[in-house]
Amino acid sequence: LCGDPAAWRAAREEADRLGLGRQVALPGPVPLDALPDYLAAADVCICLRWPSPCETRAAWLRCLAVGKPTIAGELVMAADAPALDPHDWTVAGDTPASGAEEPDAAPAGVRIDVLAEDRSLAPAVARLVADAALRAELGAAARRLWRARFTIERLADDYARVIDSARLAPFDDRRRRRLPAHLRSDGTESLQAALAALGLPAQDVFEP
Repeated sequence: LCGDPAAWRAAREEADRLGLGRQVALPGPVPLDALPDYLAAADVCICLRWPSPCETRAAWLRCLAVGKPTIAGELVMAADAPALDPHDWTVAGDTPASGAEEPDAAPAGVRIDVLAEDRSLAPAVARLVADAALRAELGAAARRLWRARFTIERLADDYARVIDSARLAPFDDRRRRRLPAHLRSDGTESLQAALAALGLPAQDVFEP
């Protein structure tokens, strides 16, 4: 169990009580560059952080990058990534968004319904613990998924594509006027106020 110990949970005492004291290591905070080694030593990675603001989780991506089968919550960030349902072990997942490049249709992990976690997690863990072939298959698919979608290079390319698309889109003032008031401001007023508070001239920012 890596990271700072939780104040609300005595992990070492709990492991000892369950007879798992010799199987549980508590290394404390781990340097970021050592994380891949810790993940590589695992058989299965479980990513069940909840609630979520619908972000793409770095922890989940790191697990994919080292080719590990994951058990993750059924959340927006992975809705179109093929995964197995632990109740019937069929593939669950939405159709990829238009234009998305799917590396293949192979599931890359197991998806848990956050509203039925108490009935979903145990069968998922039990199956993956017992089935080394399935773990290897899911891990290989996870690595392919990461390489196809989630590398830094792919991220940068996607940012550039979206920025170019927005930059080249024709300006429609009628559409802007229909936006809520808090979205109609481009931030100019806030920047001017901040510059004035610092005694800096605004023309250096707003004039070419």
